[in-house]
Amino acid sequence: MFGFTYGLFGQLHPNKKNPGKRITDYASIDETQEDSTHYIYSTPFDAFASVILRKNVLLSTGSEYWSVDSIFYDAQNRRIMTNTYQRDSIGDYKIRFKRSAKYDDYAHSQILVTEGYSMAGELSYHNKIVKTYYSPEKIKQESYYGWDSTGWVLTQYRNYDEHGHVLEHTAVESLKFTYEYTSDGILLSEKLYDWDKNNNHFYTYLKTENKVVDGKIMISDTYLRGFYSGIWHHTNRTLYTYTPDGLKETEIKQHYLLGVLINDGKEEYAYDAQSRLKEHIHLKWDDALGFVKSGKDEYLYNDELRYQAKISSSWDTLSLDWKTQGKKIDYFAEDNTLDSTYYVIANNAGEEYRKITRIQFNADKTILEKTESEWDSDTNSWFTKSKRRWYYEDYEQQPIEKGPFVLSVFPNPAKEYITLGKGTMPDVDAYIYSASGQLMVTQNLLQTNKIYVGDWPKGVYYYVLVHNQHILSGSVLKL
Repeated sequence: MFGFTYGLFGQLHPNKKNPGKRITDYASIDETQEDSTHYIYSTPFDAFASVILRKNVLLSTGSEYWSVDSIFYDAQNRRIMTNTYQRDSIGDYKIRFKRSAKYDDYAHSQILVTEGYSMAGELSYHNKIVKTYYSPEKIKQESYYGWDSTGWVLTQYRNYDEHGHVLEHTAVESLKFTYEYTSDGILLSEKLYDWDKNNNHFYTYLKTENKVVDGKIMISDTYLRGFYSGIWHHTNRTLYTYTPDGLKETEIKQHYLLGVLINDGKEEYAYDAQSRLKEHIHLKWDDALGFVKSGKDEYLYNDELRYQAKISSSWDTLSLDWKTQGKKIDYFAEDNTLDSTYYVIANNAGEEYRKITRIQFNADKTILEKTESEWDSDTNSWFTKSKRRWYYEDYEQQPIEKGPFVLSVFPNPAKEYITLGKGTMPDVDAYIYSASGQLMVTQNLLQTNKIYVGDWPKGVYYYVLVHNQHILSGSVLKL
């Protein structure tokens, strides 16, 4: 059983979007499936950990489904471990997921590992993500690994430049994309590579090259290379024009046929006085008539009534007029939070599908309720499809300070004992967890600062030391 879960829900974990609130309850009813209510309870388990308990109740049967997340943090309040447990039919909690994170602040890197388990306890999947950074805010590389009988196997990776642009995205022995940019970050070229299984290497077979003038893409050309001949063939071209303000005005798409450029379609854009998109017209090519209308999107803005709308239409060749196919209207409250969204979609037979999404916030812009309704054409009335409601409780946030206090942990690695500090110790509470999140020992160092670990399995263990609302955390290796 997951013993420490119960009895901890007097205090609740803060809502991240609004630290002055904490979620006490969350309810959801979905009338399109079996009626159900979903509750989330959250609590700080300690200064360095929290627990989230989820309960889903099927209203039609009364059946309950429970799961628990135990989350552990380091001294910088970053997640270092999340364990997810699911309750089985006899009330025991079984591990389903283990997610761990390791951070190297000096090397600007982090490692994220996920393990998935069946209810029988069998490992069903195992993956790892390694991220390195130019600086704490600028990612340099993401690498993804899977697990097989030989250990970790690299499956794909992405490399970035210092401006956040993707330079390369490779799926090992499958596909690869490479990108080049101007000094202003405008895309110059994109290349696609396929994996040659016979020769064990990537070969380029598709590329796009852009002609950039004054920071704008004017021409985009696509080429395809023959696998056996190695000859590049010009396949597609896109031409762009811009308004004097630098906004995209037209986009003409073409393809090559026997060395001759053939028009495919055209996009036209118009803007209002505030440079907001007002109209987007889709045209297709007709050999006899040239570019002809196909579809249109209109955008309406009403700053006084606080809404914006998108109306989609198709060109009716019989009536030679636009026929509305859909409408989406977003309404905003005085604080610019989304109040509601209204959808209307019509098919070719004129049948309409209507939907309204309403969202309610409080004065702190914290979401309170979200309701989705659909129009019933048989009864000519709206019915509620789903409703979600969040409940909060005000509280004074009392953040635990991180540091400063210094305490040595030695030896590290350790075989028999670890010692926390030297000489007479202050009033420090020590908690040590295994890599799976199991609490191995809790001890006050006024009693003794020496902990026996000789019978612990080999591996990495995490310690958290708490002294006068200060925290020190780290890891120790058991040999």
